[in-house]
Amino acid sequence: MESFLYLRFIFTIVIGAILGLETETRLNQSAAVSKPAVKEKFSLGGVRTYTIISLFGGVAGLFYLKNETTISYILVFATMLLVLSAYVLNVSQKKAFGMTTELAVLITFILGFLTTSSLVPIEVIIVITVLLAFFLSNKRGISILVNKIEHKEIEDLFKFALVALVILPVLPNKSILLSDAALIFGITKDSLGVFSEFVIGNPFSVWLLVVVISGFGLLGYMLSKYIGEKKGLILTSFFSGFVSSTAALVNFSHKAESEKNDYNTRLFVSGFLFSHAASFILLGVLIALNNIRLFELLFPFLLLFFVSSLIIAFFLTGKTKPKIFKNDNKIKYYPFSIIPALKFVLLITFINIAVQFLIFQNISSTLLVTLTSLAGLTGVDAPSIAISSLQQKEILAVAPAVIAIVVTNYINFLGKGFYAYLSKNKTFGLYIVVSLFIIFLVSLPLFLLFRV
Repeated sequence: MESFLYLRFIFTIVIGAILGLETETRLNQSAAVSKPAVKEKFSLGGVRTYTIISLFGGVAGLFYLKNETTISYILVFATMLLVLSAYVLNVSQKKAFGMTTELAVLITFILGFLTTSSLVPIEVIIVITVLLAFFLSNKRGISILVNKIEHKEIEDLFKFALVALVILPVLPNKSILLSDAALIFGITKDSLGVFSEFVIGNPFSVWLLVVVISGFGLLGYMLSKYIGEKKGLILTSFFSGFVSSTAALVNFSHKAESEKNDYNTRLFVSGFLFSHAASFILLGVLIALNNIRLFELLFPFLLLFFVSSLIIAFFLTGKTKPKIFKNDNKIKYYPFSIIPALKFVLLITFINIAVQFLIFQNISSTLLVTLTSLAGLTGVDAPSIAISSLQQKEILAVAPAVIAIVVTNYINFLGKGFYAYLSKNKTFGLYIVVSLFIIFLVSLPLFLLFRV
């Protein structure tokens, strides 16, 4: 027991020394003061002060451990009074209203107290010490980051938290039949006939996908804004693919319409292709969450789409002259809204029911795949999720499901190529069409040889 306390007291000294050293070296660097004794006149303390405060907390913890709680409370009160006095002097003499240093000193005392009192595991104390040292040492970096963050982005983070942490957990994690939904409107199961067994979807699973898509959208926007702008076109464009590769195409198409320089046009095309490549990461995650078996079968296709898009993008980037193009590519900011998420859910539900209706009509697999894949003109996420969900419930066979998702992507290529072809910059349109056609050709042998 005695050796245990001895080691804990040693640890309180280590805690205080670490936090004091961080504070003292930071103040020395920022104020360019070489003598710590001079600097301490303008701050609450350095290595010695923090070490003594931590040790003081250790003594208070020891009294608490020995059930001498009155003495322990007196020491706690004395420390709080000391910190409060330092803050009052700071405010009155230097007009400094910040409390970071005072709170750091108080937490140092508490860490010393917790170390010897054994109220929490030593691992927790280590984590708190490291986090406190990190936040203290990154004052300037945190300030720069906070200055960049806009209030509307914080609002959207809270909205996303509402969608992910409040709505998702309360949704039922079971398949809902059409007859279950019809009861809400007073329609009986018998009146629906065979349609009563149609599966609408699993509310929890569908909303989880909404959370993932929304999360990727926010992540893509944040990474593009705070990292992409510094690193250039490649990262900015790549992150935009987590938001929408179609939106990236529209953005670059507008830029290309006013750009006559062929080198810059190639950069705009490569920008879209980086975004296009990233979109397959999101698609793969969505399918894997919904149907891991189907993801394993689709992985070679998604990998080919991803790699071929990147290769062409890097090839076009390497063909451009440096310093001609100034990267001003930014993802347009759209406030987070639940409306797109609801539209997405409704689209998945519609495709779910439509495919089951087509199966009920005993149409051929070829016609089923063709009709389902046409939804790829508006986007690949919703139809791919609907198809993978139906296959997971064994409503749709594996082979038609894989073919339908791949063809959906091909049709999406066709839609993007057609839009690019309408661009006023015909060179841009030609590059996009040729690039998408190459991506299609690269994956075509695998598609033709596909067997389950």
